Amino acid sequence: MNKIKLIYLKELKCHEQTQESRVLRLMKMIEKKGEFIKPIVVEKNSKVILDGHHRVEAIKRLGYTKIPARLVNYNSVSVSLRHKNLPAELIKKLVLLVAEQHHLLPRKTTKHFVGVTNPKVAISLYSLN
Repeated sequence: MNKIKLIYLKELKCHEQTQESRVLRLMKMIEKKGEFIKPIVVEKNSKVILDGHHRVEAIKRLGYTKIPARLVNYNSVSVSLRHKNLPAELIKKLVLLVAEQHHLLPRKTTKHFVGVTNPKVAISLYSLN
C-alpha cells in the first residue's frame, strides 16, 4: 500500500469540476471534526488528483495549504468513463491532458479504481498549514 503524505495544494492538478453544495457540506464537516479523515488519491508523477476534488476545494477554501494524499502510480490504476466505454489508456491520456491544460471535465466523469480502499487517517487541521 502507498504511504500517506502531506502534499501542498499548489502542486495539485484537477481534471474534474466540483459541485458547490458538496464543497460547502465538506467544509462544515471538516471544521466540525477539527481533523482530516480521508486522504485524497494523487498520481505521483503528474500530481493529478484521481479522487478527492471536493476535499481539495474544501480545504483550499478553509485556508489550508496542505492535504493528506495517497500517491499512486497511474500504471497500477484502473479507470473508466462513467458515460462512455473507452479503453483505459485513452481515458488516462485524456485525464492527464485536461489537467495539464487546466480544462476541467464535468464532475463525476471518471471513476478511478486504485485497488485497496483508502485508509482513514486522523490528521489535525493544524498540520495542514
